[in-house]
Amino acid sequence: MRKILIALLGVLLVAALAGAGTFAYFSDTETSTGNSFTAGTLDLGLANAAGLDPTGSTSATWVSPSNWAPGQTVDASIYVNNEGTIGASRTTVTFTYSATEGTPSSVDAGSSLIGDAIVATTVELDGVTVTGLQGKTLSQLQALGAYDLGSLPANTEKKLHIVWTLDPNADNGVQGDSANVTLSFKASQ
Repeated sequence: MRKILIALLGVLLVAALAGAGTFAYFSDTETSTGNSFTAGTLDLGLANAAGLDPTGSTSATWVSPSNWAPGQTVDASIYVNNEGTIGASRTTVTFTYSATEGTPSSVDAGSSLIGDAIVATTVELDGVTVTGLQGKTLSQLQALGAYDLGSLPANTEKKLHIVWTLDPNADNGVQGDSANVTLSFKASQ
């Protein structure tokens, strides 16, 4: 009986293995292709006039006054563009300058420095006064570091307009002096 039981178990095992090999079921497989990720762009550009398609930086934006006398003003505008596909939540401007002393030796030197004698009497961004910059001297603007001008949406141009004035009270210390001014803009998401 034991032999019969072992033989029967063997037959059942062979049948189970054979049945598992012939067992069938339905299935279906699908694939999703063409999925990609593309990063947007934040492309800051500067221009000397409205409506240009700038890339990168610009130079000689403002007409430099020659023989500038105390009390005289110079209008200056620069156009800041975001030619990218994503907006900048923060756009900053940093003012830096280097001064060259030029007081003639035949003139009694005064105590004025060119960086303290040039004043941003009007500062507007798209016609709105930028109170944190207006009324500041070139030295004060440089000391501010990066100043936040606010957002710059994608495909947007904004005009930064500054009226520079040579202080009417500037003394002989600024005669012949010059200041080379750089504005650096940075846009961040």
